[in-house]
Amino acid sequence: MLYSKKNSSLYIGKADNLITRFKNHHMLDINKKNYDFYRYDLIPQSLPKKVISEIERMIIRIFQTTFINKKNIKSINIANLKIDNTTKDSNR
Repeated sequence: MLYSKKNSSLYIGKADNLITRFKNHHMLDINKKNYDFYRYDLIPQSLPKKVISEIERMIIRIFQTTFINKKNIKSINIANLKIDNTTKDSNR
């Protein structure tokens, strides 16, 4: 999870190599967000990739229904925080 204090936004994603992903674009420039903080959790690599992807989807859906999102998914908006993810759905 990446958080932009300036934009009050959060990005959720997975990576096989977190350092490479940060260097490529996420910490420096995802839609010019310039994220300030990050949090990561390690998922056992023994899990099938499909299960790992579904865990990511589940976490994104939880946040999309809790905070403002770009997918026009109905949310309870408990804080002035936006979710930057646009690629996941809420109906699965």
